[in-house]
Amino acid sequence: MSSSASNRPGKKPKRNHPHQPSQSSSHVNSATSAGASSFIAMHHPEKPSARAQGHEGKSRTWTTSIALPSSIVLNAQTMELRAWLVGQIARTCAIFCVTEIVVYNDNLPSTTTNTNPMASGSQNASYKPRGKYRDPTEGGENSTSGGAQQEGEDDPPTFLARILEYLETPQYLRRALFPLHPSLRLAGLLPPLDLPHHLRRDDKSPYREGVIVQTPSTQGSSSNHKRRNGSDASALLVDVGLWDPVHVDATKLDVIPELNSRVTVRMPKDEQSYADLISPSTPTLEQGLYWGYSVRVAPSLAHVFSSGPYASEGGYDLSIGTSERGVSVQDVLDEIPEFQHMILTLGPLSGLELVIASDPRINLGAEEAGDLFDHWINVIEGQGSRTVRTEEALPIALARLKHVLERKGI
Repeated sequence: MSSSASNRPGKKPKRNHPHQPSQSSSHVNSATSAGASSFIAMHHPEKPSARAQGHEGKSRTWTTSIALPSSIVLNAQTMELRAWLVGQIARTCAIFCVTEIVVYNDNLPSTTTNTNPMASGSQNASYKPRGKYRDPTEGGENSTSGGAQQEGEDDPPTFLARILEYLETPQYLRRALFPLHPSLRLAGLLPPLDLPHHLRRDDKSPYREGVIVQTPSTQGSSSNHKRRNGSDASALLVDVGLWDPVHVDATKLDVIPELNSRVTVRMPKDEQSYADLISPSTPTLEQGLYWGYSVRVAPSLAHVFSSGPYASEGGYDLSIGTSERGVSVQDVLDEIPEFQHMILTLGPLSGLELVIASDPRINLGAEEAGDLFDHWINVIEGQGSRTVRTEEALPIALARLKHVLERKGI
């Protein structure tokens, strides 16, 4: 009887988030004391603890970028381990509010001669990000180049970028933005990022990520999307993960976004009002909300600095390189100046020195590698292991730099 009562026709079922623990958790049920009961009632520990909060109530204008070598995926022996490695990098960047991830092709001899089928040496120079800045007309299976990837996966830079962007994209947008692809076969098994813009249907937020599902040019008489006061031929319809799409007044836009493109939306005040399309950086600039990361693929380390989203502002005004032969990070914390756009660059197992020495666009030898950066630091002094992998050094570096970057960012 209870089953039939809970499945009444016409009533949309309430689904729990797939990664949200059930309220019948043994830890919650076993806490029977009065103090524990009041704690449970106030904090709801069975639910995600983090809420979308601003950066100390202030807008945030400074950015943090990281640059990673694409060869790190070649150290994993199986596709499952490669996917898990990328998932751990994404989780680290989400936890530390990284703004941009740059994947550069280090193209070292040890990489290009690897017998791993992913190390084909074919670089997909035409790859374009598929998440926040995706080209909506780009195909899925045909987006890689080179015959070596026809039956397998992407080349290392594309493999990294594709999974990173997939994980950053809200779950309700992934089917529209990411066609089936071999590289994404295991992405659904990776731990979710649970970012502030990964909203559930009943979450309240002044902003949401969405996808264009109808434009004025595609609206027809048979459309199922109507405003409450009738059809609106001048409206864009945007799926933002709610039961119904929101409407955007297309007459106020200089450029009409293409169908199936990803957009950021300022939610309307009521059901009769229009939503507004805004920049993906607006939630961060206005309220200090972390709104995910963008992904960029660079054909070499030199291209990490010569191009990028901040080129019009003079590029990165603070660059930090990491090496076990660098200066102790503790000795340079007080020397880090105020900055607006910081980039932290990590190298492969063989170190950044060989990457810099082998890049023809960088006129520096291995011994002079530190001259490429404002600061050349060692984030793990006295390491116990002979080698520290890139994915291990990344969270350590971000953790040790976190507080000074928050103080010096402007």
